[in-house]
Amino acid sequence: MNAYLHIRQGRVDNHRRWMIRSYAFCFTNQIIHTLMLLFINVLGMSYEVRRVL
Repeated sequence: MNAYLHIRQGRVDNHRRWMIRSYAFCFTNQIIHTLMLLFINVLGMSYEVRRVL
């Protein structure tokens, strides 16, 4: 919403910063989910925490 308001008010630099930040968060989240899929389903690692005695 902030990016939209900035572009509507003509503040292109602020809009650009908000869009870069938004894309960075989206891609970071996607990378985390992809890595979890890779680790759990492809490599067979468990998501459970195990106690080692």
